[in-house]
Amino acid sequence: MYFEKLLREVLPHVDEELVASAARELLAARAPSAEHPAADRIAELEAELADHRREIARLQTVIVNQRAGWENASPAALGVLAERARQKRMEGYDDTHDDEHSDFELSCAAAAYLLDAVERARGGEGYATPPAIWPWAVKDWRRKPVYRQLEVACALIIADEERLGRNGLSDMI
Repeated sequence: MYFEKLLREVLPHVDEELVASAARELLAARAPSAEHPAADRIAELEAELADHRREIARLQTVIVNQRAGWENASPAALGVLAERARQKRMEGYDDTHDDEHSDFELSCAAAAYLLDAVERARGGEGYATPPAIWPWAVKDWRRKPVYRQLEVACALIIADEERLGRNGLSDMI
């Protein structure tokens, strides 16, 4: 890397491709030996540094994208994320708990809440008892105001999507 740069500086009028090829050839011909342990270590460190720089660039991109997502998120999206955080923190519905719910129980619960919310938003009574898709006991059915119930439904879908990802099922058809 630095050797090629040095050759380019020393030979500014020589074709860059030729300089690069010569540098590669010269470096390849030099076999590592006990005579050049410092040079070998420098080469190792340069490669490691290049790897770290690539990782830093990747992480900077992640940070920029996350910041943009946060800054551009709607209040509704932030409400859903806040509900998901509340479920984990206050209800104890962490990853281990969610992984116990197979067969899309979390999504079925979300669908039940959604059906009830839509029915009530259209002026109906909704479901005093849970609809048939509700995966759990009737005593666990807890209706909320429509807007709040939509947040809960979305958070349940996120929980199920996370469960699928953790269990290697994110590509499931």
